[in-house]
Amino acid sequence: MKPEEVYILDSSALLVYADGMPGKEVVEEVLQKGSRGGGSVEIYMTVADWGRAYYSRARQKGEDAARELLQELEKLPLNIVVINRKVAMEAAAIMKDYPLDYADSFACAMASITDGKLVTANGALKAVEDILELVWL
Repeated sequence: MKPEEVYILDSSALLVYADGMPGKEVVEEVLQKGSRGGGSVEIYMTVADWGRAYYSRARQKGEDAARELLQELEKLPLNIVVINRKVAMEAAAIMKDYPLDYADSFACAMASITDGKLVTANGALKAVEDILELVWL
């Protein structure tokens, strides 16, 4: 069964949520709709963004805080996506035409493949507004 809606969270969205920054309420709304599979709304995060959230938190607040963030992430209705060849090829195709870094390209690839909405606070993703639906925080 195809979900009614699909959202992709990037690391910036997760950190906005975790840190209670402006835009947190948008992420909360998305998370309230979600389920870990089989529901009408599915929420994904690539393992690249999962790792980016970890190292960003570790740099800012230390390893313990980063581990706590990942423990909290496990409680959320997120489907963590391992990057396979299909996702990597879509990311490469997007990077060919848009000035993105490698991790950002995977979030964009997931949004493209799933026809999902990419939830982000990352200004670099303005570059792909013409090809993806972005939910700005």
